[in-house]
Amino acid sequence: MRLLIVGMPESIHLQRSTTLLEGLGWDVHVVAATSADWYRGFGDVTLHSTRPPGDLGPQPGARMVDHSRRAAELAPLGLAARAVLLAEIIDDVAPDVVHSHQLTIAGAMAALARRHVRRPFPRWVVSNWGSDLQFWARDPEWARVLRSILRDCDAYWCECHRDVGHAWREGFRGTVLPVLPVAGGIDLDEAGRRRAPGPTSARRSIALKGYDHLLGRGLVALDALDACGDLLEGYEVTVYAPSGEHVVQAAHRLTQHGAHVTVLRDVPYDEILAAHGRARTSIGLSVADGTSTAFLEALVGGSFPIQSRSACADEWIDDGTTGLLVDAQDVRAVHDAIRRALTDDDLVDEATPANDAAVRMHLDRREIARRTVAAYEQVLAAPPIGARDVA
Repeated sequence: MRLLIVGMPESIHLQRSTTLLEGLGWDVHVVAATSADWYRGFGDVTLHSTRPPGDLGPQPGARMVDHSRRAAELAPLGLAARAVLLAEIIDDVAPDVVHSHQLTIAGAMAALARRHVRRPFPRWVVSNWGSDLQFWARDPEWARVLRSILRDCDAYWCECHRDVGHAWREGFRGTVLPVLPVAGGIDLDEAGRRRAPGPTSARRSIALKGYDHLLGRGLVALDALDACGDLLEGYEVTVYAPSGEHVVQAAHRLTQHGAHVTVLRDVPYDEILAAHGRARTSIGLSVADGTSTAFLEALVGGSFPIQSRSACADEWIDDGTTGLLVDAQDVRAVHDAIRRALTDDDLVDEATPANDAAVRMHLDRREIARRTVAAYEQVLAAPPIGARDVA
């Protein structure tokens, strides 16, 4: 199969999902949907970059096609320029399947490219990442864009069952592919080696996702932790992926309670898994999301999850039993959840076996790789949307 993926070059999710296809003998091309730096380690694929070769970063085994000169010629056109370039790449590569790994940028770019290709557009798969539909479809202008994408694509991929319903409501009429984590699952054997032995209640560490921006609410979590200061003496608080110095400064306030604060930025993925693997509880808050990858990493690490209600965690855990769901903007509710997770040993210990079972059933990277390959083959075998309309 010749597969062309359009996605965010800086995304570990894109890199991890792409490496699921290694060893198949497929001809896989990845086209950058933005001018950001490439995440390291894409492996045996062809990377189509709008940046000069020296900006590619460590990509052992990858081949690179430099489109920087053409991108510079088209630059004044903005997203439309990227769509023209994408159309040229599609005409040149002639893929069997085009996969937009995200809707609002990669999906919109492919939708525009359909107008410029010189040959029939290939089978088109779109993936709904996180907040693509849950958040952006609330905006009337974005809703029109998203409906157009969903109307024209052949297949739809998402990471939670909630977003299957979203797609139908926004006009999708093609093939729904299996609900799978967008980042491609986790190597459970490797993650197990990053997990502290013994019961979760014996751990003295807290992991916190540091996103604080349009959707993330890392500061709410830090304010709630600050209000739990009487419990933090001797704890490590690991804040990973902080979105700015304001998050780091807020985290360091916790040292006044006797906590040791560790900040992780641009670290290998294993270090993120290790942070959850030594945590008693892991906190992730956002006002909109799909199935939060940070939440899944917490489950894999045996950490008791505190997660915002917006992130489909209710498809994985029982609220109040195997995790706690909170309003991402309610400091008091988050405080109460943290206090309970830090003081109720039975709660966190009894959650672990059930969460481990869910992980084994739904997160094993080898099984997700098998299902991913089968899904692409299903797309290629099905008639395109236009043919179904005629039928």
